Amino acid sequence: MLCISPVFIPRADSEAFCGAKLILELLKRGVDSTIICLDPESAQSEVCDNSPLWEPLNKVTIKIATPSYKNIFESTINGLKFLTITYARWTQAVINMARLLHRENPYDLVYSRSLPMVAHVAGYWTSKLLKIPWIANTNDPWDWHLFPDEMSKKFPYLYRLNSNYWMKKTFRMASLITYPSSRLRDYHYQISGIRHKSSIIPHIGYTCIGGNTEPEFCLVHAGKLGGQEGRSSLALLQGLQLFLKKFPEARQSFRMIFVGPEDEAALSLAERFGIQSIIETTGRISYQRSLEYISLATVCLLVEGKLTEGIFLPSKLADYIAAGKPILALSPKNGVVSDMLTYRGVVRTDVDNPQGIEAAIGYYYCAFKKGAIHTLKPSEKLVCQFTPDVITGQFIKNAQEIILKYKKSGS
Repeated sequence: MLCISPVFIPRADSEAFCGAKLILELLKRGVDSTIICLDPESAQSEVCDNSPLWEPLNKVTIKIATPSYKNIFESTINGLKFLTITYARWTQAVINMARLLHRENPYDLVYSRSLPMVAHVAGYWTSKLLKIPWIANTNDPWDWHLFPDEMSKKFPYLYRLNSNYWMKKTFRMASLITYPSSRLRDYHYQISGIRHKSSIIPHIGYTCIGGNTEPEFCLVHAGKLGGQEGRSSLALLQGLQLFLKKFPEARQSFRMIFVGPEDEAALSLAERFGIQSIIETTGRISYQRSLEYISLATVCLLVEGKLTEGIFLPSKLADYIAAGKPILALSPKNGVVSDMLTYRGVVRTDVDNPQGIEAAIGYYYCAFKKGAIHTLKPSEKLVCQFTPDVITGQFIKNAQEIILKYKKSGS
């Protein structure tokens, strides 16, 4: 399998981690894979993650940098050739590399992953030129201008026109489109108007050996707050303030740990609300180190943006579930997380409801004090949905069916 994933490890990014976990598990199951990605070093602002668990991927990953010099003539020629107004020269470089690798050891399948959507531009042309089938995966809405509600970004008309063209072309031409959730699939049915062939491949959850054996309640949030996704910490910190007013003794045995880049707004609010003494921040750490913090949690915290519908499957949620941790989810009433409420292990409240957050924290805290927090951990039926064997098994089944059908059709 040739995987085209522009955002891939060692880049420190949730998309990179999701792709790396899937490819790593496929390698373990004997799927001979090569990954072509954007070279993170070509963008000096990118942060890299060198967790030891990614080491097996290093020898099968090829990093192709975006050209550091401008060449309008070459960009225009490649743009016209590949019908794209972005990453045209990178797409040409990917195709050149794919041809070379295919001659040495022929591939059976092309697998492209986005964001960014250029992965699928390169995926389409590589599949067409190598004459092999193509699976396209999208973990988010197709492109930033198609994100829901306030999450969308503004782009020039020509860019949007070109991006929408490739969305519809991909949905029509790819052998299969995979999504991490059925709600994200249905969202793309709606915005594209094309009911394409699809399959649900959730994110793989990773965990590490450990557990909270300390006599204190530890609430852990892994990942970024604020930013484009609109994950506000305001209601969360207001809820914590209300909780501490109701349970003042908890100040001696309660920690709120934010794992990841510091959010200055959150720290400022914590000080304003007088709860900074229970707040701990790690700053940016490796993915593997973040799993250690999750393993120490009493309860894991998920903060989503305020959306009409939660169409996302947060990658950190898969890790929370894999770790067997009770989860407090600040998420939309109608969404992927709310669909999980039929299973034990998740308590949901609105992202902007301090009173609901206070009640949910109190619920878990009282169970903890009674020694019953273990009864609230995710059910086995929920955990198994995010295990490597289940997810890679579904992917391999889909891939084998597509390859067999492709060969029978003589395409």
